[in-house]
Amino acid sequence: MSSDNFPPSRPPVRVRTRVRPVVETASYSVPDTADDSDFDDPAPAYAVGYKKPPMHSRWQKGQSGNPRGPKKRVKSLHTIVREVMTEPVKIRTGGREQVMSRAQALVVDCR
Repeated sequence: MSSDNFPPSRPPVRVRTRVRPVVETASYSVPDTADDSDFDDPAPAYAVGYKKPPMHSRWQKGQSGNPRGPKKRVKSLHTIVREVMTEPVKIRTGGREQVMSRAQALVVDCR
């Protein structure tokens, strides 16, 4: 192979890097004559920003993300029938009472 079959050489790829500016948190100085009741909250302990919400709006310990719980679901006909047919009922057969499910009572009554 001859050397003229190779592609021409390219300049090296230049990688650009972004330098982020340094954000300094504000520092507060309390005058000696000031009363403590004049200042509610001094400077935050950290910088508030992307994925760093203020401390007062964060979830409290033990607090659920959905306090109302899941939405109530509509019961299907199959579920309603199953609940009704599995409820226990008292049946009097042969002079004595028996406790059985409604489905069992329906079958016993049909004999």
